[in-house]
Amino acid sequence: MHRVLSHIGVTENGFYKLLTQAMQEGETAVVTGAGITSTFLTQRGIKQGCPASPLLFMLLLVGLQRRLCRLQLPGSVHFGELARHLTSYADDLKLFSESVEGLDSIFREVQYYLAVLGLTTAANKGFVMAVGLGRGRR
Repeated sequence: MHRVLSHIGVTENGFYKLLTQAMQEGETAVVTGAGITSTFLTQRGIKQGCPASPLLFMLLLVGLQRRLCRLQLPGSVHFGELARHLTSYADDLKLFSESVEGLDSIFREVQYYLAVLGLTTAANKGFVMAVGLGRGRR
């Protein structure tokens, strides 16, 4: 989180301090059908259900989209003059390209961007779906 925020220029203000406090080590218990568990330490990261989680993900995506647009990768899908490489819903990413090579380039850039920020993709949860007009039809 610290890398994501500093990457987009959010450092040492009230918002930054609030998020830092939310990520500090703390004790947590889980409510189950059988009752409440014993407490355990949470040592790092955004806690499950943290209201800031969607905002942080959105900030990460803004930086990623800017990077992809600056790189002008091959196979970009264009909507008018706008080159588009990805969209997202919740915590899922959809990558777009007009070619397999372009999709591979975009995916490598996404992995690189996340690695710089100390994050990874869950590539085992992903899949590729070819969509196109094909056969000369419009």
